Amino acid sequence: MTVNMTNVQRASLQESDHLSARSSKPPMRDLRQVFAAGVVIWILVASVVTLILRADWNDLMARVDSTATTVSHLLADHSDRLLVNADLVRHEAELIVGTSGPIRADRSAYDDLRAMIDISPTIVSVWVGDADGQAVITTREFPAPDLNGAGRDYFTTIRNDPDRLYIGNLLVNQYDAEALMINTSRRLSNPDGSIRGFVQVSIDPRSISQTFQQVDLEFEASLWWIGPDGRALVREPALSSDQLSERMPRGSENWPKHDSGERETNVASVRMPIIGGPGADGGRRLYFWSDAPLYGSRIIIGVSYDAMVSRWIATSASTVGLGAIVGLACMAILSLLYRSRQRGLAYMARLENDVRARAGELAESEARLRLAIEAGDLAVWEVDLESDTIIGSPELNRLYGFPEDSTPTLDQLRSRYAPGELDRVRAESSEKFAQGESRLEFEIRHVWPDGTEKWLLMRAQIGRNRAGDGTRVVGVVADITESKKQEALLATVANELRHRLMNTITVISALASRSWPKEFAEEKKTFLSRLRAIGKSTDLMFSKDSEQGGSTLKRLLLDITEPYRSPEHDPFIFEGPDDVIVAGHVRPLAMAFHELCTNALKYGSLSVTDGRVAVRWCQQEDGSLEIDWQEMQGPPVKAPERSGLGSTLLTGLLFNNPSSVTINYDISGVTCTIVIREPRAAV
Repeated sequence: MTVNMTNVQRASLQESDHLSARSSKPPMRDLRQVFAAGVVIWILVASVVTLILRADWNDLMARVDSTATTVSHLLADHSDRLLVNADLVRHEAELIVGTSGPIRADRSAYDDLRAMIDISPTIVSVWVGDADGQAVITTREFPAPDLNGAGRDYFTTIRNDPDRLYIGNLLVNQYDAEALMINTSRRLSNPDGSIRGFVQVSIDPRSISQTFQQVDLEFEASLWWIGPDGRALVREPALSSDQLSERMPRGSENWPKHDSGERETNVASVRMPIIGGPGADGGRRLYFWSDAPLYGSRIIIGVSYDAMVSRWIATSASTVGLGAIVGLACMAILSLLYRSRQRGLAYMARLENDVRARAGELAESEARLRLAIEAGDLAVWEVDLESDTIIGSPELNRLYGFPEDSTPTLDQLRSRYAPGELDRVRAESSEKFAQGESRLEFEIRHVWPDGTEKWLLMRAQIGRNRAGDGTRVVGVVADITESKKQEALLATVANELRHRLMNTITVISALASRSWPKEFAEEKKTFLSRLRAIGKSTDLMFSKDSEQGGSTLKRLLLDITEPYRSPEHDPFIFEGPDDVIVAGHVRPLAMAFHELCTNALKYGSLSVTDGRVAVRWCQQEDGSLEIDWQEMQGPPVKAPERSGLGSTLLTGLLFNNPSSVTINYDISGVTCTIVIREPRAAV
C-alpha cells in the first residue's frame, strides 16, 4: 500500500513540475535580449580589464628594466675600478722588487709590499715569482712558502703573452687563504724581452656582491661577473667554485657588447625573455648586462621571468576581481527585471511540490518506523501524567499478556510488576526528574498471574503533551527475559570459576609453604606475597564492580596498598579520576603495584618513616591510560647492577604490546610509568 501511494505522489509531483516549468518559461524574445546585453557587457568589461593589465605589465617591465640595467652599468664600472687599482698595485710592486736583475725578496721589500696593500681594502695579497713560476716573495708570509705555479693556467697564459692581463678566480689553489679570490696576473720582462717573472695581485670580490645585495631587485635576482676571457668570476647568490662555469647563462659569450654609451640599445635588446637551462639560473629569465669599457669584464643581472609573471598575476587579481564584480552586478541588474515574475511562479510551484514531497516522506517514515518496531519486537506507549492514562498498542498488549484488541488501564499494566518494582521505578524517576533529566531507562521485573517471570526494558522521553498544557511520557518496551537469563547463567559460571581459581591459589600457597627450602626464606616470602597479589586481583576481577563493567583503578590501588597503610600513617598519595575502569588489566596491574610496593618497602620510600609514594593517572587523547608511580623522601636510589625477577616481570612479562612500562632509578626516588594501550585490530 505504501509503495502504490508513493508512486502516485511521484507522478503528481512530476506533473506539477512540468506545469510549473511551462507556466514560468519566459518569452524567447526576452531571453535573446538578455543574452545579447550580457555579451556586450562582458566584452566591455574584458576590454577595460585587458588594457589595465597590459599597462600594469609594461610598468613592471619598465621598472625592472631600468633598475637592473642601471645596477649592471654601475657594477661594470666598479669592476674596472677594482682592476685599475690592482694594476696600480702591480706597478708599485714591480718597482719595489726591482725592474731588472734578480727579484728583491728581503724583509724590507716584504714590509714595503705589506704597507702598500694595507691601505687598499680590496687588495688581499701580492705574489711575485720568478721565470720558473717559483714564488719569491708574497705579502701572505715571510719568507715566501715553497709554491710553484709553473703548471697553473695563469702562469702559462702570461708566460707566452707579455702584454696579457690574466683575470680569473682561484678555484683550485695551493694556498688556502687565496680561495675564491680574483687572481690578476701580469708578466715581468727583462729589457731584452725575455720573461723575468710574474706579479699576481689577488682582489677580494666581496665589494661587488655587497653592492648587489644592497639593491632590492626582487624576482629571484642573480649577479654574474664574467671575466674578459669568458670565465665566471663571481656569482651572487654564491655557488661553490666547481659550479661557476657549468652554471653560467648559456650563450652569454655571444651576446653583443653593451657599455654605458649603448644603454638605450641594451634596454631595447633584452626585453625578450631568455630561456635558462637547469641549475641555479634555470627557468625563464630576463638578463640585463653591461661591459666594462677598460678591461672588458661583463656584469650580468638576471631576474626570474616566471616570478615577474607570478607577481603580475597576484597584483592583477584585484583588477580582474573588480571587473568580474562589475560584470556580475550589471548582469544581476539586467536579469532581475526579466526574471522576477518567473522566480515568483517557480517559487509557488516549488512550494506546492515541497508540501507534496513532505507528505510522501512522512508516510514513508511512518511505514519505516512501523517496520522497525515490528522487526525489533518493540511496543510503543504514551502516558499522560496529568490524567495518569495510557495510550497503548497491540504490541504492548501482547508483551504484557493481554489480548491485542483490549484496552488495559495503566493500573492493570502495573499490576504485572513484581513486588517492590513500582516503588523503585517511581523513586528513580523522581530522582532523575530532580536532576533535570528527560530520558528514562529501567529494567523491570514482572510476574504474570500464572507465576511466569518476565523482564521488560523500558525507555522513555518526557515532554509536553499534544495540547501543550501538561506533561507526557512517550516510550518503548522490549522483552529482555532471555538476556537476563543469560546474564544469570554467566554470573553462576563466573562465581564457580572464581571459586576454583581461589582454591588453586590456596593449594599452590600451601604447597609452597611446605616444600620451599628453609635457606630461601626470603624468596619464599616474595613468592607468597606475589601469589597473594594474584589472589587479590582475581578476587577483584569477579567482584560485583567487575561484573558491572570492571574494577576501578583507585579501588585496585587501595586494596593492593592496604598492608602498607594504617589510620596513623598513610604514605600514599592518589591523584586521578575515580571512575577509570581497568577491566582486562586487573591481574597485571595488581602484580605490578605489589612488586613496586615490595621494592619500595625494601629499598625505597616505604623503608623510612617520612617516605611518600605518589600515584597519578590520567586518560590521554589517544585513549591510552598513563599511570605514574613516584617515590619521594626516601633513601638515595642506586640502579641495580642486574635486572631481577621483579624488574623482568614489570618491564617484560606483565604487559603486552602496545602497552609499555618504563622504570627510572633517579637518585631522589624510583619512578615508574605504565602506559596501557588497547591493541588495534589489523586492517
